[in-house]
Amino acid sequence: PSTPINFQVQTPSGGGAVIYWDAPLSDGGAPVTSYVLSHRASGGQWLNRTLNATSQNMAYTELGLPTGVLHEFRVAAVNRDGQSPRSTTVTATPQATETTTRKTIKFQNHYFLFSINRK
Repeated sequence: PSTPINFQVQTPSGGGAVIYWDAPLSDGGAPVTSYVLSHRASGGQWLNRTLNATSQNMAYTELGLPTGVLHEFRVAAVNRDGQSPRSTTVTATPQATETTTRKTIKFQNHYFLFSINRK
């Protein structure tokens, strides 16, 4: 098959990455049966995960990635004839979850609301 298209990565807070891609433009004459999703911390060893091909538009969420660290992602399609070339590598940095603490204080018959954001 040809390379999967429209490969992108989003990093919402919480130390994860949401990865999206679309099926290749050509399956090479045999249906795509799976995808090999690869990721690594920048400069580290590639880790591969094989995912079943369930639709033309694929999405996968990778949880537990270290936050504040640049990660690289790429994907390849697989059919009975073999694996496609890998997509262009996309980089993203997962972010920590923000927590908000709110405190209301009464002082001389006035109320004050304080919000503290922490990562």
